[in-house]
Amino acid sequence: MALYVRLVKFTEQHSLGEDAKQRLEKAKAIIKECGATLRQAYVTLGRYDLVSIIEAPNDKAMAKLSAELFDELGLKAETLPAIPLEEYLK
Repeated sequence: MALYVRLVKFTEQHSLGEDAKQRLEKAKAIIKECGATLRQAYVTLGRYDLVSIIEAPNDKAMAKLSAELFDELGLKAETLPAIPLEEYLK
């Protein structure tokens, strides 16, 4: 499984409002359907509103997941493959 960092920007229609818990559950369901796992998620200050760490089988699964999250939840995000430092140093 590969790791990915997703840098998310909320839109005015999709912020951390009252329905945030429902949207989080929907996002988790989409992630699971794509064979991936949400490892961590952080609300951040600055250029991005949310940073998440997702483990997915491969780039194709991550691309599908990203497209579905955008279609269903309108989340604009940048996705970065992440290599653990220990693996990189080997």
